[in-house]
Amino acid sequence: MLTPEITKFIDVFVSEIQGVKEIWLVGSRANCTFKEESDWDFVVFLSGNQKTFSQIQRRKDLRHEDVDLLIVYDGDKFEEPWPFFSKERYKPKSGSLKDWEWKIVSESEARYTAIDGRLNEKYLELNEEARGIKVWPVLCT
Repeated sequence: MLTPEITKFIDVFVSEIQGVKEIWLVGSRANCTFKEESDWDFVVFLSGNQKTFSQIQRRKDLRHEDVDLLIVYDGDKFEEPWPFFSKERYKPKSGSLKDWEWKIVSESEARYTAIDGRLNEKYLELNEEARGIKVWPVLCT
């Protein structure tokens, strides 16, 4: 599912950032609607708070051009640490997982709903349920 390059990115990120609890793949790659040029969207759960998030923001050396991260801290608050600014989107993604109706349905799968523009991507209609796949820590079976 993950390419060796993306696996290496996750391994380096986890080794460099203290307090990573879980990483979930979301978006088109988790929902089998991706194209070859699609980026990788991850939700990273931290055991830390705003201070931990600020430390991640300063680590621009960890950024990967094909990866979008949403960092979850202080319970269910999320924010993009290194926003990509374009004509289509002027401000970083941020919000609450409560707004996404994020639900863990098994050890390796979550469900969420695209209920606003921050989550709505071209492959999803508003209010359509999507899935997330846990990619770290890897479950041993």
